[in-house]
Amino acid sequence: MQEPKWEADTLYSPQFGDLYFSKEGGKAESRLVFWEGNDLDQRCQTRLDRPFKIGELGFGTGLNFLVTWEELRKKPNPPSLHFFTVEKFPLPLALWQEIPEKMSFGFSWEKQTLDAYDWALQSYQAGSTGFYKITVPNLKNVHLHLFLGDVVLFLEALVEKVEKMDAWYLDGFSPAKNPAMWENTVFEGIRKSSAENASFATFSSAGFVRRGLESVGFQVEKKPGFGRKRERIVGKLL
Repeated sequence: MQEPKWEADTLYSPQFGDLYFSKEGGKAESRLVFWEGNDLDQRCQTRLDRPFKIGELGFGTGLNFLVTWEELRKKPNPPSLHFFTVEKFPLPLALWQEIPEKMSFGFSWEKQTLDAYDWALQSYQAGSTGFYKITVPNLKNVHLHLFLGDVVLFLEALVEKVEKMDAWYLDGFSPAKNPAMWENTVFEGIRKSSAENASFATFSSAGFVRRGLESVGFQVEKKPGFGRKRERIVGKLL
């Protein structure tokens, strides 16, 4: 795997020929597409009688996780959050360590978190696919469950653990450049791992993505895209 590299204010993947986030503002893009796309500002107003669960396809830089945490901090009584995410090609430790500062979150990862991520990387490189709980001491009531490995195995693990997601962030690289993240088996796995009234949001507006999500029971709606992107889609289970 060719190591990703910074290009001005965004990170570029030579392997997929795609950007990890928009040149026009990664944080703003994540907030619009995923946080607002799932209507989480309204849905996270009050503490629930159980943790709120978000499933993400494509952990990447961890930007969506950080934006979600940042938004939750603004709430007077936010729910406890369990964030389940998958990454087949994790960033090297040194690059991942830079993200909070590069993206102006105003803090740095603590040693405990970096050690946990480093241990997960080393275990994965040694052939251990599966979930790793990344402890983040400075993120209260927010729990990060990182699955290193294939997306289908991730979704199967969620089904086996009976983990039901309230919202989905579908954030793999472009479907044209990373089709394995957008196959019918993936859509079926999303459906099996969804709670009642679950929602999804994605930057993509590709027709086969919309049709795939509709085929497993989601009602899909087009929304204006971010920056130069004309459209994106969101949806809820019928």
